Amino acid sequence: MSDAVKRFREFYEQQLGAGDLTQLSSVYSPAVIFQDPVERLDGIDQLHRYFDRMMTNVSRCRFEISELQQNSDQAFVIWQMYFAHPRLRRGKEICVDGSTHLRFGDQIDYHRDYYDLGAMLYEQIPLLGSAVHAIKNRLQR
Repeated sequence: MSDAVKRFREFYEQQLGAGDLTQLSSVYSPAVIFQDPVERLDGIDQLHRYFDRMMTNVSRCRFEISELQQNSDQAFVIWQMYFAHPRLRRGKEICVDGSTHLRFGDQIDYHRDYYDLGAMLYEQIPLLGSAVHAIKNRLQR
């Protein structure tokens, strides 16, 4: 496993959940491109604000990496994010499965997350969650 991917794994499994962003600049390049289902960020400053905002809004958050495949300059990561937000599910823990595509040299310069935004957010909001579940049930028939 490359040093860049080792630092990535350590950051997500040990530091981010503790709200520790001090190693962010050792993991990501200054010109990192970060994209998830919600937004696209350009540069480490935007990424730092994103993580700072995320960790401020949740009461707890942790990541477990269950699979990691790497070739010379890319990696694919499968993970579970466990988080609790006071306004979702009455503050109970929510688990979201996701995956990440990384490109890197000495540091991560491209990070793309894939996860079900509905499972993370929409299904957790009382009235909206009921509607989403009803639609899913109809589609499964």
